[in-house]
Amino acid sequence: MGANDGIVSTARMAVGDAGATVSHQVRLITGAASAVAGAISRSSSPAAGLRTRQGN
Repeated sequence: MGANDGIVSTARMAVGDAGATVSHQVRLITGAASAVAGAISRSSSPAAGLRTRQGN
């Protein structure tokens, strides 16, 4: 589920940029930023849950 989530959200960002007719460089930058933001979001969630369960 996590991999599909990342693929869909990054593809959605790329399709939105393509529909807005922005330059190729902008599409690459927003795609990379979306992938990094999604990875950080998906990796921080389990860490926060673990910290909460440990009582810290």
